[in-house]
Amino acid sequence: MYLALRICSEQLGELYSVKAGGTLSFIKKVNSDNFDIKIDPIKAIIISPTLHFWKSVDYEKDLTIEKKSFIFSDDAISELDQIYFTSVNSSSDMNSVTQAWIRRDKLSEIFKIWNIKKSVPTYPEALLRNRGNEVVWIRSHETLLAYEKNKLSADILKNNIKDEIQTNISNLDITVDTKFNIPKIERRRLLTPSLILFGVILLVFNIYSYNFSYENNKYLIQTSKVQTVLGSLSKVFSEFLPGSIKEISIHDGGKNARITILDEKFEIEKIKKQLSKKYFIELKTDNLLKILILNEKVLEND
Repeated sequence: MYLALRICSEQLGELYSVKAGGTLSFIKKVNSDNFDIKIDPIKAIIISPTLHFWKSVDYEKDLTIEKKSFIFSDDAISELDQIYFTSVNSSSDMNSVTQAWIRRDKLSEIFKIWNIKKSVPTYPEALLRNRGNEVVWIRSHETLLAYEKNKLSADILKNNIKDEIQTNISNLDITVDTKFNIPKIERRRLLTPSLILFGVILLVFNIYSYNFSYENNKYLIQTSKVQTVLGSLSKVFSEFLPGSIKEISIHDGGKNARITILDEKFEIEKIKKQLSKKYFIELKTDNLLKILILNEKVLEND
């Protein structure tokens, strides 16, 4: 069992437990101001149908050949590089081919508001699956959706019905093959400018130490330590939000480093796991700033 967050709007959401088979069960309502992923460590995100698009057509085998391609380009008002989309889902038995998509800038805005990383698997609500025998009716804001048994996607209803209407998505199922495809390489691209900066700094130190090592062997040793601490930081750079590093200062020839971070929610657990063998690590707070401090551990053979 794990936790999932249903994002109903930029500010409102709902927390669910998810059973082994993917079945959702409502826990509580949350909002972007009081939600903390460290307290509620979600493993999945479900995006409200008011925030994404989807379409279903009759089954055609040609549409299912390239499951990772976007087959509804004529229906999307955005260019292909401006959207994330799911794999093509199809069923010849249900005579259906379906796919969902969302604008990249909209999803980025949502993740920023909720302080969530894009690495969390994200699903379109309209492609949740109903495994029960009865139709499930769900109202999402002003939109009324019908989830029929095993149907690949929900249908939008224009008229009200007399049957019971849910306002949450309990008893629907997440299916793994309906998540939005968010390339890992794109997440790395967010880090590229900062990593290039580290590379340039390392290159400068390499050149400088090479030119002057014959004059001052002690300086070469100190420069090597600077390279080491910069290399260590580059290993954990994915833990910093893009643009959050305000200043990096290195002291005592590379034995100590201070990284000033403009991120109130910054934590150091993952950094400790990777770097605690070599450094004493602590985190201080100065008004809105966080200061990460690395102090090199003195080994017996140093």
